[in-house]
Amino acid sequence: MTQLKTLIVDDEKQARLRLRRMIEDWADIEIVGEAMDGLEAVEIIEAVSPDLVLLDIQLPGLNGFEVIRALKPEARPRIIFVTAYDSFALEAFSVAAVDYLLKPVRSARLREAIDRVQSLYQTQPDAGLGDFRQRLDALCSRFESMQTYYTRLTARRGQRIRLIDVEEVVLIYVENRTVFVVTDTEQFWTDYTMKELEEHLNPTLFFRAHRQAFVNLKKITEIAPLVGGVHQLRMSNGRTVEMSRLQTRRLREIFHW
Repeated sequence: MTQLKTLIVDDEKQARLRLRRMIEDWADIEIVGEAMDGLEAVEIIEAVSPDLVLLDIQLPGLNGFEVIRALKPEARPRIIFVTAYDSFALEAFSVAAVDYLLKPVRSARLREAIDRVQSLYQTQPDAGLGDFRQRLDALCSRFESMQTYYTRLTARRGQRIRLIDVEEVVLIYVENRTVFVVTDTEQFWTDYTMKELEEHLNPTLFFRAHRQAFVNLKKITEIAPLVGGVHQLRMSNGRTVEMSRLQTRRLREIFHW
């Protein structure tokens, strides 16, 4: 029986702990790490090349599907999704023949899913991986087409409420647990969470520069290198935003520089 190098990815500490306790004593599982957001998941997958990832879908930074998209096709491990999605979304998993676990995860159901992965490795480590990766791509595309994106944001200043077209937004950032929306001339606070915005901002317009900031791609006026391989964005209103190294690499792919 193959010992599967396994990564646990979930933004909730208790959910990660629950999964760890279920599998840590199983002889065919070697836990090689945990990640609490999508960006960290990509970094760990690229560093340790796990055989299997237990991947939550609703993650900060990058959601589960964006984690997959961020990896080179040949670097994508086998995935068991962990989800709280409804039956409509679960149909997409069934059509793609990609395994998933419903929260709260049951030990017996998790064991079944891992046994299916093991059955593939009994033949050869790469058995069916090409087909699996094609099905994974199809699943990602289907969920991306299901997304509904905000066209306007509700923002506040004192008693004043402003409806802002997303095209007007330059920057969204969090400070002291408050999320702020910044335009070219004004700044407002909002009731949104970064997780909500991650799910409902169109990724063709907004880019997550780091864990605490989104920027409007059309409002970037300059990209400047800093020490250590990171870069700084200058926005149309003069604000600057520093990017992580991983996000710098992703922005290179978008702008082809």
